[in-house]
Formats: sequence, C-alpha cells, structure tokens
Amino acid sequence: MARRFRKRDKSIRSEGLAARIAEKKAAERKKRRKLIAAVAIMVLVFGVLYGGNIVKLKIQNAKLKKQQEALLKERDEVKKKLEKVNSKDFIKEEARRQLRLLNPGEIMFLFEETEEDAS
Repeated sequence: MARRFRKRDKSIRSEGLAARIAEKKAAERKKRRKLIAAVAIMVLVFGVLYGGNIVKLKIQNAKLKKQQEALLKERDEVKKKLEKVNSKDFIKEEARRQLRLLNPGEIMFLFEETEEDAS
C-alpha cells in the first residue's frame, strides 16, 4: 500500500507541476501579447506623427518646385533683356531719349506741353 500512495503523490505532484507550468506559459503569452500590442501602438502613433510631417514636406516641396520654375523663367527673361540692353542700338536709343543726345547735323525741337495736351 505504501507504494500506491507514493505513486499517487507523484502523479498529484506532476499534475500540479503541469498546471503551474501551463499557468506560467499562459502568463508569458499574455506578457508577449501586451508587449506586441504596446509596440504596435507606438509604431502607429509615430507613423501618424511622422506621416503627417512627410505629407507637409511633400506639399512644401511641390510649392518650392513651382516657385523655382517661376524664378527660372524670370531669370531667362532678365538674361534676354540684359542681352538687349548691352546692344549698341539700345544704348544709342536710350542716350537719345533720356540724355537728348544728337548725331552731328541733327536739330532738336522742344515743345512745351500745355494743359490740353496733358489731358
């Protein structure tokens, strides 16, 4: 009879041990799930925060590209105007108009403006 009780004690002990092991595994699974959930929430939060920032930067980039294109067009126009301004014909015409310079043998007539001419 003594042997029977020992075997039963061992089986009871092994069942209790198996139950404790199962509880520990279940607790570990819960910890893992909580950890995974926390990491997923953090990734989601950072994704939203930085994702919004990325969208803002893309919009700003598009605006700056449009501004760059406009400035490049303006630069090309200024270059064309500079080429025109540096030409001898343009300088000659501006000198005649602004400084009232004349070629030899030319006569300049100056007329006074009246109030009727101004309106």
